[in-house]
Amino acid sequence: MMRFAEPLQKWVFEQLTMPAIEGVVQVIDHACHVSRDGNLNQPDFPYVEIADSDFVADDADYAPGGTHSIDLHIWSRAKGQREVKMIMGEVYDRLHRQYPSIDGLETCLSRIGATRILNDPDGNTRHGVVTVQILTRTLENADG
Repeated sequence: MMRFAEPLQKWVFEQLTMPAIEGVVQVIDHACHVSRDGNLNQPDFPYVEIADSDFVADDADYAPGGTHSIDLHIWSRAKGQREVKMIMGEVYDRLHRQYPSIDGLETCLSRIGATRILNDPDGNTRHGVVTVQILTRTLENADG
């Protein structure tokens, strides 16, 4: 079922970028990188990072499947939590109780499993975490 991980991430990206979430500079799958000259490059704030993911199998006879979990990190440098909460609300509206159409999946349902907001140790950054759970199931031929 890991073969669906990339199409599901693509679906999440599309949901978060088409149309763009107001105020969000970008949606990325890496927070920062080191340039050739050795400098650490970090995106402009606020941004959404498609981060950790996992898959837990939940196979049934002739209907293999499971749950894909994708953590989204929302990063903001605005004063207080208002901006990060507004972005998290928009993420929730776009991803909770949706039915992605992914080739090969008979059942596909997304839901928001958990949310939390943290204050980074730097004292300037708010960090929201949204866990998207996508329940998946395929159907196999009973004769196969």
